[in-house]
Amino acid sequence: MAWPTPRDFTQHLYDSIFLTTKEGHVRRKIYAFFLLISLCIFFFFQPSRLPCVDSAGFWNSEIYVV
Repeated sequence: MAWPTPRDFTQHLYDSIFLTTKEGHVRRKIYAFFLLISLCIFFFFQPSRLPCVDSAGFWNSEIYVV
């Protein structure tokens, strides 16, 4: 069995999220929703990637409080 290429992986990921069957319709939409939320959180919690947030400075004390 050959190793999957990156195109195969992205195609499988696309199929698993966007191509829905009757059984997996809700489950795949939930997966896509949590994937979107996790990406938003990943970029939101990195002030160094957002110059406007990093220059403001007052967000740093609020973001990193757990």
